[in-house]
Amino acid sequence: MPNGMSPRLALTLLSLSAVLAFAQTRGQAEGYKPVTSISENDGFWEINSRPTYEGTSAEGLLIGSRMVNATFNDRNPSTCPKGFDPDKNTEAFLKSLPSYLSSGVNTILLNLQGGTPGYQGAINSAFNPDGSLRRDDLARVSLVIEACDRSGALVVLGLFSPGQDQVLKDEGAVKAATKNACEWIRDKGYTNVLAQIAEEHTSKKYDHEIIATAPGCASLIKIARAAHPNLKVSASGTPNGRVANEVGDEANVLFPRFNGTPLERINLMVVKLAKRSKPIFCVDDSKSGAEGLQALEICVRSLCSWTYSSQAKNQRYPFTYRGQADDQVVYSGIKKLTGK
Repeated sequence: MPNGMSPRLALTLLSLSAVLAFAQTRGQAEGYKPVTSISENDGFWEINSRPTYEGTSAEGLLIGSRMVNATFNDRNPSTCPKGFDPDKNTEAFLKSLPSYLSSGVNTILLNLQGGTPGYQGAINSAFNPDGSLRRDDLARVSLVIEACDRSGALVVLGLFSPGQDQVLKDEGAVKAATKNACEWIRDKGYTNVLAQIAEEHTSKKYDHEIIATAPGCASLIKIARAAHPNLKVSASGTPNGRVANEVGDEANVLFPRFNGTPLERINLMVVKLAKRSKPIFCVDDSKSGAEGLQALEICVRSLCSWTYSSQAKNQRYPFTYRGQADDQVVYSGIKKLTGK
């Protein structure tokens, strides 16, 4: 203690220093300067105020790769694979990110509760039981969002995943989780993020009615938009391409899933959804090889954005990220359509 300084004053100055240090740390964490922003113009997407894939047949569309387990972390000690390191898993994905993006992919899909890892019992959630956020899980999500941002790419960030909402203790916690996650996106300053409240919100694997029913899910979209008015928010439904009326009414983008939709029905489903005059983005299609390429081509002709999902390689443990080598037919097709 300096000479002449009272213990009370010394303690006050020490406390003030601690507060300033915390504020500086928080400012660094939340002061990320984004360089990529998403906007929508008459149903077509723009990145940094320029149409995506300008001058190609995919102009104004988004083409994604579903990587919901790139930030996976199984907190259940009885099921977590021996030796699994969540940080190294995210690092492995980030090393391959340039390969995915160089194919023409401009959107990566993540989820704060991941996706089914191919085994039962995993606890993978960036939420605590009360709906508050887990910093260690968010740190990995931030790494991916910011890497995408620096590369001129977007992220669709899902909040809830089938089989994981049980982590949240009640409906109030689900509402709090929705609000907290969207405020986190806002406070971080991310402008390259769209939000998906729930993947396949109609799944019977959800426990909470507010997620599993169309009116409930629509109410969560309202909460999300109130927390972050500039955020594009939606939720995905059944794999047959349908979007519930209540969800479609409240969302400002439509998120069908086509992984259970036959090729010959994709255009029909897009035509039906187009009546809402909102951008359409298929957020999950697990068709691979030649069939996956056909699905991509149908969506592009139908003016529908599309996402490729390699369940065997990227979603089920052990997760692998080999870039375009995951499916050379699909990624070569993306490259051709987008002029990369």
